[in-house]
Amino acid sequence: MERTVRIGPVGRLSRAAMNAAPAPRPKSPYALAAVLAATLGIVAIVTYARTMHNAPVWDDADLTTDNPYVQSIGGLARIFTTDIWTASAKAEPSSYYRPLPMASYLVNRMLFGNSSASYHGANVFLHAANACLLALFLRRFAPTLRAVAVVVPALWFTAAPVNVEAVAWISGRFDLLGVGAVLAALIANTGRSKLARAGAAGFIVVALFCKEVFVTGFVLLALHDLLVLRRSPRGEVAKYTYCVAGLVAFFACRKLVGVMSLDAVAGTPPLALAQSYTFLLATFMNALVYPAHLDQVRAYVAPSYTTAAVTLACAAALAAGLLASVRARPDDTRLRLALFGVAWGLLAFAPASLTGPNLEIVGDRYAYYPLVGAFLVVAALTDRAWPRQRAPQATLAVVVAACLGVHIECSRARLLDWKNDRTLYEASLRDNPSNPYPMYALGYLDALEGNFSSADLRLTRSLALRPRSWRTLNALCYVRLHQHEPATAEELCERSLALEASNPRAWINLASTRVNQRHWAAGRDAAEQAVAMKPRSAEARYLRAACLANMGALDAARDDLRVALEVEPTHAGARSLAAQLDTRRAP
Repeated sequence: MERTVRIGPVGRLSRAAMNAAPAPRPKSPYALAAVLAATLGIVAIVTYARTMHNAPVWDDADLTTDNPYVQSIGGLARIFTTDIWTASAKAEPSSYYRPLPMASYLVNRMLFGNSSASYHGANVFLHAANACLLALFLRRFAPTLRAVAVVVPALWFTAAPVNVEAVAWISGRFDLLGVGAVLAALIANTGRSKLARAGAAGFIVVALFCKEVFVTGFVLLALHDLLVLRRSPRGEVAKYTYCVAGLVAFFACRKLVGVMSLDAVAGTPPLALAQSYTFLLATFMNALVYPAHLDQVRAYVAPSYTTAAVTLACAAALAAGLLASVRARPDDTRLRLALFGVAWGLLAFAPASLTGPNLEIVGDRYAYYPLVGAFLVVAALTDRAWPRQRAPQATLAVVVAACLGVHIECSRARLLDWKNDRTLYEASLRDNPSNPYPMYALGYLDALEGNFSSADLRLTRSLALRPRSWRTLNALCYVRLHQHEPATAEELCERSLALEASNPRAWINLASTRVNQRHWAAGRDAAEQAVAMKPRSAEARYLRAACLANMGALDAARDDLRVALEVEPTHAGARSLAAQLDTRRAP
């Protein structure tokens, strides 16, 4: 016999449930991503709004506002077939081949105009986009990371004062685009399709055509496969084939353009590279946490061999310890993220180690790419250390917000130094009064403005601190020439060229000193060297024409004057000499 089951109470519960308010739906991940992207954009704008009023500094005007090759699509051929200075208003050779950022200036100009604010605004946008890519990479790297472990490093990256140079300097776009391409490559690499993996290889090649330091991106891609995705290399043969093909194409392009590739590495002693490497590690890790001494022309001081050895040993021990921990706990996402971040930083600092021994100055822009690895470590530490309870979370959030505010204000204050060239060098001397490079730069600016007494004092002091500076010797040559001391100027130019013979401006100054002394044959030889390096230099053409005319080669002199006046129709010397030669030609 069946028994009847009473369902009254259940029915009452069911009716209560029907009358209750519906449970809230979980927020869409796309909405959260949009909120984070907007937040990062706002922080970037608040931090860098002042840069919109800054003038072009250093090489900016030659690459952008004054560059004839970024005015129309027709300039792309020049950009992709020559080095960056040949494809600029300088029109002289260099050892840099970075066509994609140069092409971006053309796009920038066509879309938003040729003002410095246009280029500055694009840099701020690219920096904010990189912060978004960093956040997306962290989310794709480890979906189990808490939101705070994604937000904190992305916000810090956006506001960090150590990143100001790469953003505020228009020419820092080489680093901005390259970092964005590397992050995009690693994000694409998490995909499983063949297209995604081909895209990863393509983005790494794009980064390489932005700046040569991103050659380490290929190693990061391989480490991403091994450490993060735990893929077998056998399944990635096609992707690595694309990478090798892109690398070969890059070096082939450099060869065809005439830009050296491995010469700088081969010419720098290994111990000097190790010293420079440790200098970069110590300097920029300190600048990230304590941004009190930021400098775009920081003097390079080689650390002792003992200091270098201890620093390298500590870095190796950290990497080895994390690797051992990952092998013991391979499923710990935070450990793998921290190891990948450390590997990123240690690898990315390696190419920049060439700057110290060769340039003798180290700018903050060299930290933009390597310190992305530090922010990955920050994400891992944040995820591990962030408390689970709400009260400590609120307290820690206030501390993080306060630190972020301090870094925003430090960055905003630093932007005032980037107002123009003079304020930039004065800021450097304010932090380090014995730095010879800003002394030289201010002396050079004084000379260009006709203040030769001030230029003399600054350049002489700079040369006393760094006697083998070819730039300072050349600037002093220019000053002595305008102080009517051509013999002294000639000796200074010859010393400059003995140290750096590929500087066309030094050859021009040397030709000027010889023309002033009426040494026509020697002046012609110097002018010919300048013309060979800088064919479109009106001054070099005029100086050679003056020598040729006084040596009786009037037709050759007229040819040079024609080119000089095509390039610079208002050149006073060329106009005067052309008039004299026309008088001779008249019956």
